[in-house]
Formats: sequence, structure tokens, C-alpha cells
Amino acid sequence: MHQFSRSIDVQEPKEKFYEEIKAVGLNLEEYEKNGYFKFIKLPLLSDEETLEQLFNTITKEIAEFKPRVIVVDSITPLLKTVTQDVKARSYLQNYFYELQRIISGPVILIAELPYGEEQLKLGDVEFVSDVIIVLKHRVIRGLIARFMEIRKIRGHNLTLAEIPFSIQPQRGIVLLPPPILSEISEVREFIEVPCTNLSESIPKLMKSANIYYEYPPHFRVGEPGVLIPMLGLASNELRKPVLFITYKYPEDSIKALFERIIEMYAGSSEVLSTILNNIVVKPINPYAYSLPELNAMENELIERYDPVQVVFHDVGVLMASTRDIENYMHLLQNQIFYLKRKGIMVARYASRIDPRISRINASISDVIVKAICEKECLDYKLYIWARFGNPRILRSNEVLMCLKEIIKKLEENIRLCEK
Repeated sequence: MHQFSRSIDVQEPKEKFYEEIKAVGLNLEEYEKNGYFKFIKLPLLSDEETLEQLFNTITKEIAEFKPRVIVVDSITPLLKTVTQDVKARSYLQNYFYELQRIISGPVILIAELPYGEEQLKLGDVEFVSDVIIVLKHRVIRGLIARFMEIRKIRGHNLTLAEIPFSIQPQRGIVLLPPPILSEISEVREFIEVPCTNLSESIPKLMKSANIYYEYPPHFRVGEPGVLIPMLGLASNELRKPVLFITYKYPEDSIKALFERIIEMYAGSSEVLSTILNNIVVKPINPYAYSLPELNAMENELIERYDPVQVVFHDVGVLMASTRDIENYMHLLQNQIFYLKRKGIMVARYASRIDPRISRINASISDVIVKAICEKECLDYKLYIWARFGNPRILRSNEVLMCLKEIIKKLEENIRLCEK
């Protein structure tokens, strides 16, 4: 059954209104032709005496069209007109309150929040309303961050008072709620580490492990960074991809790094191609989005690809870009709980540029991997410490041996699937 609706506008011309709404994905002109929508342009009130005439017009239209939803955009000019007349103001408020009963559906009243104000100052309208939602924005890092503040829902005990949102072309208002979990839980499944040297340090690796890999700012060795995604692919036997979200490099650069290292050990071009096809690289400029939008984009990618592992590279760039560390930690911790519950392994890469960033990332991780330069970074070693293991240092030749063992295991899995 179609939902007939009525829009009552006391300010904006119909053509401009339809054009703006079409930009966010709603073709109201088409709905109007099919009899599902009707637009009424009402004149502004000059005094309280014309209020009853206006209500008579609205009531007549409702009786003819029989809508199930009414939207009034905006109620602010009406309230300003009758602001000095208590009787007229009460009449106005009671009329819209009773209107909901007449149509047996929602009546949506839109009002403008004065610039710099936190209160609507709508008088008794706020008290008779069942739901009050305030759309607000803040400027953070030079970017607009939009928030939907839920001030009231009659009959419900509100716990989440503010929800980030964005306005997107052809989609309109898109809510960006962080995954708020009532309980902290994780997938308590352990995977076999297909590397002799690494298994001594990590005898048990959880399927939902959170790995933190840190390296010096001038470190340019790619093998340790490739080792962790290969570990994720091997643990799942290529049934799901690895999602590699980078805040630093374009997709081609990351793919070229993986290709250069994997082809050293892959037995054939088919094996190389299969492994590369299971690594999904998504570059995101962290300076182009507010933190809630960025968090929502990441979670959307995770839902779309359902990966065995998600790699966030380079989180040091992202963390250094925000001064709102409290809000960042709120979003980050909820995302970690969300991924643990889904059983997705997480790897967070960061340059060692800020002791605070190092401490934060290390404190929330199950496995810590630190690259340490030797001989002016002509050589390196990895310091590894896992939640269920003992600290260990892997030399560069042992890291290469690990890569060789993991890629060999992946190659065996590929051949088994081909048979």
C-alpha cells in the first residue's frame, strides 16, 4: 500500500523545492503525477486574523487528498506571526496536535534553529510533540561534521542522544551511527600459524586478533607489512579476502608492493594472480572526511567485502590529523568491539612518529609487532609479543622464511581447490 503524503510549504517555491529534493534522490514530480504526493504553497500570515483562514484551507485539502503523512516546512514563520497573541498561539499548537489524530499518521513540523542557538523556542509545541530531532553541524579540522540530536521520543528511554549523518547526492540524509555494543565479546576461535619461527612467539592466534604493526618513519622495507595480510589469507585458506584500507598510498602502489614480494616465492603466475585477487585495496584520504564519515565508510567497506582480515594503513597519519582524540577513541573502540564480534582479524599499521600514538595503539592490541632498524636500516628485526605467547625477535632472514612458508601453504590450498 502506498503512503500518500502532503507537503505544506509557507516559504519555498514549488519548482525550487522539487529541484533540490531531486538532487538527493526523490522525484516528487513523478510521485505527484501518480497521486502519491501533493505540494501546497501557502502565503505568509500578516496577522493573527488570517490564521483561521489558513487552517480552513489546510483542512479542506486534507479532506480531499486524504494523506497519511503531513510535512509543514516551515512552522517558524507561523509561530513568529502569532508570538504576541497567546490565544492564537495556543490555537496553532492545538491544531497541529489534533491533526495527527485526524489523518491517523505522522505530522512533521520543520523549524529553523537560530544561528548559534541551542533551543528552538517553540513554546508549547515542544511539549505536545512526540519526537524532537535537531539537525546540527560543527566545523572540525576545517570540515563540516553533521549531527542529529535526538532530544525526545515519547515512550522510549533514550541512550543514544547524538547520531552523525551526512547529506549525499541521490541518497539524501544518511545516518552514520557507530556500532554501539551492549556487551564486549569476541570470537574465541584460534588459528594455526603457518610459520615455524612465528608460531614459537604466537602459539595461539585468535581469529579476531587485533595486531599492531609499528615501524620507524624512514623504514621502507615492505616484507613485514606483506607478512601480516598473508597470515590472514592463509588462516582462512583464501575463502575470504583481505581488505587493505590505506590512508597514505594509491591502490596501484600497494598492489605493486604485494606483487613484487609475492612473485619471489609464488610457483606460478596463476598462484600470484589468485593471491593478488584476494587482496582488496581501498585508498581513503583521511583529511577529506570528518571522523564519523570516515568511520562509517570503513564499516561500509567491511560489510561489503566481509573480509577475513582488515588492514588499516597508516593510522598514524589519521591519528595525527585530529585533535579530537576523545571522539576518535570512542569511534575506534566501538569499531574494535564490532570487528571482534564479527570474528575479523584486524591489523593497524603506524609510523613511530608520536609516543602517544604508539601507546594508544599498543594498549588496544592483542599482538604487537615492531620493526627495529639495524645497520642504519640496511637490515632490520621484528619484535613480537602476543597476548598468549612470549616476546620474541625475528631476524630479517626469518621473516623472509615465514613469507616463503605462508605463500607455499597458500599455493597448496590453491592447487587443492583446482582439483
